[in-house]
Amino acid sequence: MDEHNYLQKQSFAGLQFCLPETDETGLPTTGIVYYKTDKSEWSTDDAIKFKESGGISPWDTQRFLNIWVGKMAHGIGGYAQMPAGEATTDGIVIDYQLFGNHSTEKQPYSEGKTLTHLVGNYLGLYSLWGTGVECSDDKVYDTPIHNSPNFGVPSQGHISLCAGYSGEMWMNFMDCTDDSLRTMFTQGQRERMYAVLDKNGIRSKLLETPVKCGVQAKFERSTESTSGGNIQVTAFPNPASDMVFVQTIGAGQADIRMDVFAHSGQRILFNDRVTQDAAFECATWPNGLYYLVFSKEGKTISTQKISILH
Repeated sequence: MDEHNYLQKQSFAGLQFCLPETDETGLPTTGIVYYKTDKSEWSTDDAIKFKESGGISPWDTQRFLNIWVGKMAHGIGGYAQMPAGEATTDGIVIDYQLFGNHSTEKQPYSEGKTLTHLVGNYLGLYSLWGTGVECSDDKVYDTPIHNSPNFGVPSQGHISLCAGYSGEMWMNFMDCTDDSLRTMFTQGQRERMYAVLDKNGIRSKLLETPVKCGVQAKFERSTESTSGGNIQVTAFPNPASDMVFVQTIGAGQADIRMDVFAHSGQRILFNDRVTQDAAFECATWPNGLYYLVFSKEGKTISTQKISILH
């Protein structure tokens, strides 16, 4: 069983995970632990994460992304623990046939997309069909509602069975289609993962771990999402307590739409036309991070992050 931080060097949504240089005690390491066990297969009960049940305990789960690789029972591909869970079980479990490049990969899931999906879970993303209830929301503002996971290759013209939604984003990493089809995260998904890794985020200590990428990992995030041409948007003060002011500079600012999303992904405010100097109340909002998404003619031109602190 391959264990502890064996994540093939790959980049998605501007993020890259690499093997660590030292273990949790400070000793040099390859980042890989091979462990012999009498267990022939594993389920989702976390037994693989404990020595007393035939598995092996994780390294410091605040500083390392722990990945357990073994044979999963009942056709399970793997599972990941979302942020803010129990520290002793934090990490990712994945079937050996869906991991690595040692001729054991199982088609059509042989390109590592299952692990990318699970890392998405680990960084706060729900699967596109939400929390398991049909047509539930994954709490990301720019992904469509899915009624259930898609597998294989969806037929041409595939549509959602959820009322009010015509299409499903089956090319997204957080669906379950063939690896060859899954190619993208949305801007909202990227923002969710970045918030988890932010200096005030739940998994911020991951960024302090020395890794074998050639240089110490750097984490930089920009509030600008796409170019707005000659339009500049600024939201202030930050943090705010009672009011947030928005200033737009440039041609055509009257046609800008503003949507405000809580850190959970829930939209709490929208304004279809933002004037040059706009303001809105935030006195009743709970403390936390909020995202102001500005768009024009359906295209996002800026994303601003505001902290509310009363």
